[in-house]
Amino acid sequence: MLPAIQLCGAVAFAQTGFEAWFPPGQEVTNAMAVSYRFRVVEDTSPAIMILFGSNRLYGPSNETYLLENDAYADGFTCTNGVCTTWPEIGTENYSHSSLRSDIPDYNEHGWIGAKSSSPQMFPRQSYWIDGINGLTKMDLITQTNMNGVECSVQLARAGLVTDRTGWNCANLLDTNVTFREWDAFITFGGATYTNRFAVPDANGQYFAFYEIFDFLSEFFGMTSGAYQVYLYDLTLQEEGQTWSRRINQFNVYRQDAWPTNYGVRVVSDHGTNVIEMSTNLGATNYLPVGTVFDLAVSLDGHAPDLIPTGFSAPATVFAGQTFPVTVTVSNATSFAAAEFATGYFLSGDSDVAVNDTYCGASTNQAGLAGGASTTFTTFATVPASTAPGSYYLGAIVDYPGQLVETVKTNNTIAIPLTVLGCLPSGGPAVTDSWQMPADFALGGWLFEDFPDTRTNGSPGGGTNLLASLSLAGDLSLMNGSLTNDGPGYLGAEFFPYIMLDTNFDWLLLHPNSNHGASLGMAVCRSGTFHLDGAFARANTAQFAGDGVDVAIVRNLDTTNPLFTANIPSSAAVDPANLFQGPGAAPFDVTCPLLKGDVLRFIVFSGTNGDISFDITALTFGVSEDPAPPFRLNATSDGSNLLLSWTALVNEGYQVLGSSDLTTWAPLAELSSAGTNRLFWPTLTTGPFRAFRVELLP
Repeated sequence: MLPAIQLCGAVAFAQTGFEAWFPPGQEVTNAMAVSYRFRVVEDTSPAIMILFGSNRLYGPSNETYLLENDAYADGFTCTNGVCTTWPEIGTENYSHSSLRSDIPDYNEHGWIGAKSSSPQMFPRQSYWIDGINGLTKMDLITQTNMNGVECSVQLARAGLVTDRTGWNCANLLDTNVTFREWDAFITFGGATYTNRFAVPDANGQYFAFYEIFDFLSEFFGMTSGAYQVYLYDLTLQEEGQTWSRRINQFNVYRQDAWPTNYGVRVVSDHGTNVIEMSTNLGATNYLPVGTVFDLAVSLDGHAPDLIPTGFSAPATVFAGQTFPVTVTVSNATSFAAAEFATGYFLSGDSDVAVNDTYCGASTNQAGLAGGASTTFTTFATVPASTAPGSYYLGAIVDYPGQLVETVKTNNTIAIPLTVLGCLPSGGPAVTDSWQMPADFALGGWLFEDFPDTRTNGSPGGGTNLLASLSLAGDLSLMNGSLTNDGPGYLGAEFFPYIMLDTNFDWLLLHPNSNHGASLGMAVCRSGTFHLDGAFARANTAQFAGDGVDVAIVRNLDTTNPLFTANIPSSAAVDPANLFQGPGAAPFDVTCPLLKGDVLRFIVFSGTNGDISFDITALTFGVSEDPAPPFRLNATSDGSNLLLSWTALVNEGYQVLGSSDLTTWAPLAELSSAGTNRLFWPTLTTGPFRAFRVELLP
């Protein structure tokens, strides 16, 4: 046996390491949980070998902290302990792998802490790193042999630390610092142990995107004998996500030239691709530095290749809308694919990836036979917080990264998607108002070439509707003073258009002979809305045409308009008082609207279809009645309570429970098709004695 080596200040003879790798632009900056598995397959070496699994934490501050979960093979001794409860201090176990969970304090602030839920299995010790005063490391080290044992590690962010006692040798965390708790859940031998760490919240809000996961091995002494470790199933979870995805791409960032029989490679373990770190003598396929490899790519080509070959969805949706999507997936090889999941993501560009905005997922439980195709329809939801704009919606087959395929670069398909803004209102709980020009913004509203389908409408009709988030027409023609004769006539193909006046006080709408100029707004909350404002003639040229018809309609229904009026072309115009006098058509409309409706303001050409210079201005305000309170009906059914209430169409609800009418806990989220919703909380399984229902945003 080699003499004991003091690891606290040792220098490694050789190193090899790899790290999680993300394509440029797809780095993850909000990861708050990771997990992985590893196994020390073989250990017959007399040398000391350390396998570092490290994850760096960062936050608004420029300092970072490191969490490590390391496997030691052979002698572990440390004689410069600051404080310790480790029973095996000063001992050396030949070819014995221990698991160390720790946090170093390289910043010399003393702002770290560690605890274990099982101090007998993971007792704590603290010491100076490399014997340097102020550089502290806290270790929680297993008291069992890890050789041949599969171990899983999950690191997850927890809440802010409220109890500052018992975290370190001084027993008390700095009272001037806000601390965040991170938990390491370590499972082996049929049991799970929880090791807890305290770091400053400003330095530990997320995993650092450049070191979400790093596996580094240090070999001390001669590497005669075998050492072999397998790593597999690295997953991460991002802030706000309810699902985790597997990370399959890694980069070899360190590989020392000596010894040659020592390094990293991808091998198969019972049909599963795993990363091997080893000193297997005679190995010839260790990966050189700079190699990016993918565990989800088949080593021998005996695997399926799933390709999304078709994808469709509505061209326009509103923020918060749930809508159908249809996907076709083909298997390009003769090898069958097991169950796979397809995720839907919203991106600002066509390069859609899993770190874009998640909009839902579906699962093909039957998998897909070799050479076969399948088409399925499911639903996706654009988050209510999505800003209006032009996006791409992508379908990513096997988005969690669970399948091994022959090719992994062809799993995504994307289509353009316009996200509309919502009809301005004060929300479901309060009465509020919205008014041009103070609150007006064009982004995310529907500007349309609206077909004139009225019974006595202009000839030609047509069905061409164009959705755009940019203004139609030539923006250089915007006219705010209204002292000239309006935009120059450029031919029928130029119209219709919608523009803002240069003072941003009102909209200018101009139809063509058989299509109206339309501004559409999605209704994202069912309720009773009040619209007040006016259409008005907006140019001073007299007898310029046959006037215009103006209308407010729900959806595409021009047969039952909410408001309609005519503005003759000969109406006088006072630019200083545009929305008064014979050239104005004021409106004051109250109407119930359902979530999913589109409210449209439309200007059509006059009876003879002679549009000429008939330009129309529009100004308006919107308010919404507060949602009525929910009246809950409750009946008892043995140990269950039956809740029912009248629900609005297409709305979502959250059911909450309380035992003291002060603290409310969410119990369920439900969506409505317009019928009463029912909910059965079991009275015997919880402390709740009061319940309430809220509209989801």
